[in-house]
Amino acid sequence: MKKIAVGNHVIRMAEMDDIPFIMDFFDKYWEKGCLISRDRAYFEYEHVVDGRVNFVVAAHKETGSIDAVQGLIQCSKKNPHDAFGVLWVCKPKSGTKFLGVALDEHNVEVSGIRGKLVGVGIRAETGVEVLKTFYGIRHTKMNHYYRLAKRDVFSIAVVTAPRRVPGTTSEKKLIPIPTMQHLLDWFDLSTLQDVPMYKDAWYIEHRYFNHPYYRFNIWGIEESPSYVTGLLVGRIVCCKNSSALRIMDFFGPDNALDGIGSELDLIMDAGNIEYTDFYCTEIAHEHLENAGFVLRNDSDPNIIPNHFEPFEQKNVDIFCSPYGFRLFKGDADQGRPKRLRLPAEWNFQGK
Repeated sequence: MKKIAVGNHVIRMAEMDDIPFIMDFFDKYWEKGCLISRDRAYFEYEHVVDGRVNFVVAAHKETGSIDAVQGLIQCSKKNPHDAFGVLWVCKPKSGTKFLGVALDEHNVEVSGIRGKLVGVGIRAETGVEVLKTFYGIRHTKMNHYYRLAKRDVFSIAVVTAPRRVPGTTSEKKLIPIPTMQHLLDWFDLSTLQDVPMYKDAWYIEHRYFNHPYYRFNIWGIEESPSYVTGLLVGRIVCCKNSSALRIMDFFGPDNALDGIGSELDLIMDAGNIEYTDFYCTEIAHEHLENAGFVLRNDSDPNIIPNHFEPFEQKNVDIFCSPYGFRLFKGDADQGRPKRLRLPAEWNFQGK
């Protein structure tokens, strides 16, 4: 295990014995009573892989106290693998100047991941400003697209000026993929392994098929019978006696999205769904417009909420690293649940 001395601290990978202290750290310095500080089973599901604790920590040389942490979510079992950075927190007055910055600087070196540590959902008032000040990094906002259902009444969204584009027509179908084996039979993930942030079968099964808290829908984009060119991962959220479809992830070439708008309409009509929204980066606008999505820009009068735990009826910008490759709403810990559920409830997953 590589260790790097910085001031009064040592930066290293966490160990299993550190987990209770990391959880307590989040309760004190991140958010009192947050789920990640209360549900150890979920903590390990998200951050422990084959005995490896995916956290880099700064431990005080004398007391051993953990005074700064930065989590990782690995994208594959590939070695070295890509990883998202999450939960970057530093204790105030830690005893080492700019300890949080040092932790971020040495994270890749200590963890041994491939490429850069990528952040999604970076807090505008803290992380964005710190990284701009120390590294000159100007983080970007994810593009937020949405497609309204063909209805007049909205409870979750606030629609004062209905914006709709027809999208292109096609014979494509969105076919439900019920199991990981079906996905592997219909779509070749190995074709994507050279792209940044490669997500393998292990990641998809772990994050989307077996998630302990949430139920995800996965559809294959079928160009012709048994010919799947892309994958959509979505999650239906319910609120105010209505629901919305959130696109969490996408696999495949941009043009696989062309012409899927009518299929999304069928899904929305069948499920009392007000809209489908899609946070993403580095997908050409023309293909999202061909799919029937409109971009929520600064002049858009409509509100397409992002926060549901608790629900907040307002628009939200998601900041991410400007590395020039595709990122999505479901990346990093953007899908982290807020409500505590006991492990005995995990099999129900909100069905």
